[in-house]
Amino acid sequence: MFRTRLEIADPAQWLRSLSEDSRGYSRLVLESGGMARAAYRLARAQRSAVSGGAPILGDLQAAASLLAKRVGGPGLLPIRSLLPSPLPPAPPSPSADPGSRVRASSVST
Repeated sequence: MFRTRLEIADPAQWLRSLSEDSRGYSRLVLESGGMARAAYRLARAQRSAVSGGAPILGDLQAAASLLAKRVGGPGLLPIRSLLPSPLPPAPPSPSADPGSRVRASSVST
């Protein structure tokens, strides 16, 4: 029931159907094969319903916490860095440092 086109095509409706069904979250965990996959599916649908982007680590942890409240189990998943998070600033390119050319040319002579 839950792994339907609705999950992808209309995630807001899919999320409503989960919350309205008394066994919705339990069934999601069962059909997903465990809490981690269920949390990912929930996070993906929540993110898609709001912004259309891919879930980040905070979304996954929030989804796991919600599932834990609804069906029991650990509130946090032992995942720390497997999902995208905001990217750090890029390091400056070597061409941005005028001294790098001097150092490179002095090494080759």
